[in-house]
Amino acid sequence: MLKTILVDDEILALKMMEHLLKPYKENLMLVGTFTGYKEAIKKCEQQVIDLAFIDMEIPGMNGIRLAEKLFSINPQINIIFVTGFQEYAVKAFELNAVDYLLKPVSKERFRKTVERILTSRGILGPANNAGGDAGTREKAYRILCFGGLEVLNSKQEKQAVLWRTAKSAELFAYLVHYKGKLVHKNKIIEALWPDSDPEKASMLLHTSIYSIRRTLKNIGIDGCVIYRNSSYLFDTEKFYCDITEMEEILELIDINEENIQLAEKLFNLYRGDYFEGEDYFWAEVERERYTKDYIRILNSMSEYYEAKRLYVRAEKCLQLIIRENALLDEIHGKLMKLYVKMGDYTSLRNHYNKVQKIYREELGIAFDEYFHFIRDDEQGEIRENFNGENT
Repeated sequence: MLKTILVDDEILALKMMEHLLKPYKENLMLVGTFTGYKEAIKKCEQQVIDLAFIDMEIPGMNGIRLAEKLFSINPQINIIFVTGFQEYAVKAFELNAVDYLLKPVSKERFRKTVERILTSRGILGPANNAGGDAGTREKAYRILCFGGLEVLNSKQEKQAVLWRTAKSAELFAYLVHYKGKLVHKNKIIEALWPDSDPEKASMLLHTSIYSIRRTLKNIGIDGCVIYRNSSYLFDTEKFYCDITEMEEILELIDINEENIQLAEKLFNLYRGDYFEGEDYFWAEVERERYTKDYIRILNSMSEYYEAKRLYVRAEKCLQLIIRENALLDEIHGKLMKLYVKMGDYTSLRNHYNKVQKIYREELGIAFDEYFHFIRDDEQGEIRENFNGENT
C-alpha cells in the first residue's frame, strides 16, 4: 500500500482530492493533508511517503521547490502536480514528476494517473483486467529481493509471508535466486549447511523445504517448490518477482529516447542492495554485479538528462549513485560541474563541503587532491563562484 499525502493551500481542493482517492483506498493510504509546505516536509522526514499530490502554487514555497525538497528526502517518492495552469507541465516533467493534473480534476483522468502509478510500482499488472488471460492478470503475490527479501500481498501491499526460521527464508531466497532453474540438493546443502554432516544436512534441507511449502500453502499458493532428479526449483509463474524486471533494465547499454521510460523504472525498483541486510555469501557476486550495473545505468541516465538540459533529473541520478557509493571521484566531479551549469553555487558549495568531510573522515585526505577530473576552465569557473569556506 502506497502512503500518500495531499498538499494544497485551498481546503476545498483538498476535500475534492480526498473524494477522488476514496475508491483506491486498498492501494493508496492517505496519511496526511496539508495546506502548508512546512508540515508536508516534516511529515516526509518522519515517515517514508510513497506518493504526493502537490499544488503548484503554495504560499512560501512553490510546488516545484517543495517537490525538489521531498526528492532530497526520499528520491523514490512519486510526485504528481495538481495545477490550473497548462504551462507548468514542462517544468513538472523536468523534475521527473509522474504526472500533472489540471484542475478541475476529472474522475477518469485521476483513474488513469493512479493506474499508471500502481502499474509502475508492480501493484497492478500491465492489463488491469480481472477477466484477462493468465499472462496479463495481476499476480496475487510479489517477491521483492532488492532492499531485503519480502513476499507481499499485491493488493494490500503488506507482508504475506512470515517465515518460521531464518534458514527457511534463506532457502527460499536461494531458490528464487536461481530464477526457476533446477538446483541439485547437494549444491544447496553446500551453500546453506556447509559445516553439517551429510545426513543431518539432508534432514535440515527436507525440513526447510517442508516449512516453505507449508508457509506458502497457508496463503493459498501450492505446487511452487518442485523436486525433480535430486534437484529443487521454485516456479515463479504465480509471483511477480523484481529480479525479472531488474534484469531487463540492466541489460540496457546506452540510454536514449526509446528506452528512457524503461530505465526510469529503476527509481522505484531498486529499493536497496540485493537481499540487503542478509549475510548470504552465495549472493555476494550477484549483489556486487547488480550494484555495479545500477550505478552504470544511473550514470548513463544522468548523461542523457544533462544532454536534454533536464538538470534536476540528472542531479537526482548522481545523488542516488553517491548514496550507493560516496567515494566515486568521477561522480562528485560530474555533480559539481552540473551545479555550475545550473548556476546553483549554493548547492555546489554545500556539496563540496560535504565531500570534503567524507574524504577526510574515510580516507584522511582533502578532496582537492582529486580535483584533477574537472577541466581547468571549469575548475576556474567553480573557484570564481565558490565563496564559502572549504571545511
